[in-house]
Amino acid sequence: ACKERAAELHDEILFRQPERSSLGDCPICLLPLQLDTDKSMMMGCCSKMICNGCDYANKMREFAENLRHKCPFCRDPIPNSEAKAEAKFIQMVEANDPLAIREMGVRQYNAMMGTMGVHLSILQRQLDWAMWIRVGKPHPLFARHDWGSMFGEGPMPTLTSLMNEEGIDGSTKL
Repeated sequence: ACKERAAELHDEILFRQPERSSLGDCPICLLPLQLDTDKSMMMGCCSKMICNGCDYANKMREFAENLRHKCPFCRDPIPNSEAKAEAKFIQMVEANDPLAIREMGVRQYNAMMGTMGVHLSILQRQLDWAMWIRVGKPHPLFARHDWGSMFGEGPMPTLTSLMNEEGIDGSTKL
């Protein structure tokens, strides 16, 4: 009976719906970001996640007023070339921005797995575990998902516990 109740409690915790989005709120409209990551975007200049609605509204306002496209959060101009965007990205990583560090790790992992072409200058920068741990403190859901994915070939208890914690927090990446 005790083991059955423990299993029931585990299932209740695992399948309970989170009170809010694990991605937080859009910093502009303050609505919860949807779990479908196609409906939000990370701004490369400030590493803020904003909803597509706020980005669209900003683009329409700038188009109507014939303005250059800027980030709706920090108002930095959007880079107009891949080289400028990469330079800004590297600057954010060097400034220890957690989301930029996470993105760097994901790019390196994908490049190692051969699923994504990444510019050689990015691959030359090695990401150490201390950086991943710094990402894990402000953004534990992202970190657990990435660690679980990276250790997919590792010991099953570690992978299972990481994925369970991620599911409890409401990730759709399981």
